[in-house]
Amino acid sequence: MGNPRRLLGVVAIPEPRPLPGARVALVERPGMIRLAAKPLPRLAPLEPPPPPAPRTPARGDGPMAFDPRPGGPAVTVDPERAEPRPLVEARSRVAADCLERLAMLARHREERPIGMRPHVEARMLAQLDAIAAAGTTEDEVRAFCEAEAEDGDPFAIWAAVFLLGCADGGRPLEIILEILEALPEDGEAHWLAADALVVCPHPYLATLGEDLSSSPAAQARAAGIELLSRRGWLSPASEAKHLEDGRAPIAIASLRAAARRAEVAPEIITMVRRYLRAEDAAVAWEAARALTLWGDFSAYEEARVDGPLATILGANALELFVLAGSFDDLFAMQRITARLPATAGLLDVIARFGHPGAWAYLVHHLADAELAEASWGALCTIFGPLLPEDVTPTPGAVKDALARQKYAAQIRYRRGAPWSPEIVRRECLDGSLPRRATQARLDELRARGALRVDIDTGAWWQDLRLSTHLQTR
Repeated sequence: MGNPRRLLGVVAIPEPRPLPGARVALVERPGMIRLAAKPLPRLAPLEPPPPPAPRTPARGDGPMAFDPRPGGPAVTVDPERAEPRPLVEARSRVAADCLERLAMLARHREERPIGMRPHVEARMLAQLDAIAAAGTTEDEVRAFCEAEAEDGDPFAIWAAVFLLGCADGGRPLEIILEILEALPEDGEAHWLAADALVVCPHPYLATLGEDLSSSPAAQARAAGIELLSRRGWLSPASEAKHLEDGRAPIAIASLRAAARRAEVAPEIITMVRRYLRAEDAAVAWEAARALTLWGDFSAYEEARVDGPLATILGANALELFVLAGSFDDLFAMQRITARLPATAGLLDVIARFGHPGAWAYLVHHLADAELAEASWGALCTIFGPLLPEDVTPTPGAVKDALARQKYAAQIRYRRGAPWSPEIVRRECLDGSLPRRATQARLDELRARGALRVDIDTGAWWQDLRLSTHLQTR
C-alpha cells in the first residue's frame, strides 16, 4: 500500500458531532453526516394491517372524502411490492434509490446549464439527509459504488466519494482511498472522484489528499494531486516533483495543477514544454493549454503551420486558435478540420473561433440529424439568434437569415457582435452554458489577458462567485 497512511490516526471528528440524519439540506453547502456503524437488525415482516372499519360520512363530506360504492374504488398493487418486506430491506432500498439519484444529479451538475446548479445541489443535499436517516453503512456505499461502476456509470464514483467525504470519522476516507487505488488507470473515474472530493467538508480532506498523492497507484495519485491543487494545498515544489513522473494520469494532473497558477518558474515552463512531445494526446494537450494560458504561444505557432503537434492533438489543436489565434487563421484551421470527423465538439470549437466564413460548414451539418442541434448552437455562438424561437432552423432558413446580414471577413464574431472579452464574460454569467463550455470561455479570457485568476468551475455554487471574478475591470 505504499507509504504509511496518515489516515490511520483519524478516528472521528470530535466537534461538532453530527446527528444521524442531520439536516444538511437546510444549509447551502455540504455538511457532515454520520453513517451507520453496522447494518440495522433484521426484523420480521410486518403483518398486513387490518382493514379499516366502515365509516359513516360526516355532514359536509365531499365526493373525494367518501366513496359510497361497496368495497371502495379498485386499486391495483404492483406484485413486486405487494409482499411485506423487512424494515432493513426497505431502508436499503431507500439508500440505493438515493445514491442512484445522487449519481444522476452529479451528472446534471456537470452537463446541464451552470445556472441550474443551485437547484441541483439543493437536491443533492436532500439525498445526503435521506441516506443518513436510512441508516446506511459505509460498506453499503462501497458496494453501490463497485456495482454501479461495473455497469458503466462513472458518476456512481462521484456520488459514493461525495457521500463518504461528508461522513464523520476516518474510515470513510480510508474507503475512498481503497476505491481510488482499485480503479483502472486509463478511465475517467478518478477525475470524477477528485471532483467530488473538492466540494466535501471533511476536516481531514488534506490528509487524504497527501495519502492519495503519495500512492503507488497512478490514478489515485492523480486524484490526490487534483484535490490538493484545486483546494490550494499543493506547493510549487510538489508540483515540480509530480511533473517528473511520466505516467499519463499523473502528468495530466500535474500539468493541470501548474496551469492554475498565473505565473510559474522558468524551470517549470521547460518541463512543461517537454510534454508537447508526449505520445499521449491528452498529456500533450494539457501541456499546450498550460503554456498558452501563460502567454507562451509556441504550441499555437506549431499548430498554425500544421506541425506534428497538430496531428497529435486532433480537434484540440483548434482550441489553440481560439485561445491565441486571429481571423487570418481560417485556412490553417480548415486544413486540420478536413482530416477530422464532424462531431458536436468540433462544431463548437469552430464556432468559438468566430470566423464568419465558417457558416457554410456549419449550415451543411444542419441537415445531419445527429448534429443538427450542435450545428444550430454553433451558428448562434457566432451570429447570435438568427431566427425567431418558433422557426425551425433549416439550412434554407438560416441561409436566408445570413444573407440579410453583413459580416466583415477580418473580424471574429461572438453572438453576432465583434469578439470582445465583455461578450465572453456575459456568456459565462448568463447561466445557460454547461460547466465545460463555461470553462472553455474562461480559458479564452485568461489566454487573451482579460482574466488573471483561475476559476474552479467545479466549486460548490455558493463558492463559485463567477460575477465577482468576472468584473469588467
